[in-house]
Amino acid sequence: LRKKDHTPLRVGAAALGTGMGNTLIMERVLYLGGAVVEPKGIIKHIVTKIDISKINKLDKPTIHVTDPTKATIEQLKSQFKDVVLKAVKAVDSSLTESDFNYFIESKGEDWPINITNDKTVEVQIEGKNNATGQTNPIDVRIKNS
Repeated sequence: LRKKDHTPLRVGAAALGTGMGNTLIMERVLYLGGAVVEPKGIIKHIVTKIDISKINKLDKPTIHVTDPTKATIEQLKSQFKDVVLKAVKAVDSSLTESDFNYFIESKGEDWPINITNDKTVEVQIEGKNNATGQTNPIDVRIKNS
């Protein structure tokens, strides 16, 4: 909410009154566009976050490491960035790299792993900033190329 000179509107506690008055102001503010009056009278807009927890498939990333018999989580993680971003953007194109974290787990073995032949790893994506939710682990087959 802004005044005519475009400065943010501040509502003092006295202006909010008590009891029903508060409720009416709240309803009017919500009606005006999804804002909430906090106890100090600061009006805060509510941003709807986009749920990415339903992502259940990733494209196969192009993986290249110097020594495929000893691929580390750090080497692989950076090479998943594009396919994870693509999956997140498929949910909502406004999402960016700053709206998620992702984690890679090896299945049934310790790092480093041998990716000379096909190997399945689990990727989990977690929303932050404009995104929310966490995916179930997604199996992705990888191989050094």
